[in-house]
Amino acid sequence: MDNKLMNFINTNQQGFITWQQQHTGQVVTNPFMLENAITALGWFTQNWQTKVLTDGTQLTNAETVQMIEGAVNVLTLGMNYWMDNKGTAVYQENKVFVDLLKYQMSHKTNFNGLQRKARQYLDVIGA
Repeated sequence: MDNKLMNFINTNQQGFITWQQQHTGQVVTNPFMLENAITALGWFTQNWQTKVLTDGTQLTNAETVQMIEGAVNVLTLGMNYWMDNKGTAVYQENKVFVDLLKYQMSHKTNFNGLQRKARQYLDVIGA
């Protein structure tokens, strides 16, 4: 698939670093972290019922919640940077992400609903 967010971040890595320094006073995330966050959400959408990692490790509900929360936190910076630079051109992508963010904040352990929101987000960005 053509991951629109990662393509934009990879093309504009220096701008992403500068933007973070201006908005947070430090570099909080990088393209590798964004890619890992997207991969984690993809894994979750496919394995939310069993919560078993590829190495056979069984995640607890608390560990799964923490993983999703971490992924969404990392993606928040990438999405904010994308929106700041592309504006309404990425409105739909941002809207679906905000829906995921809001749902994750208020329904941390509703994995069925979270996986649907995560899948919608991944689909809209092409991941």
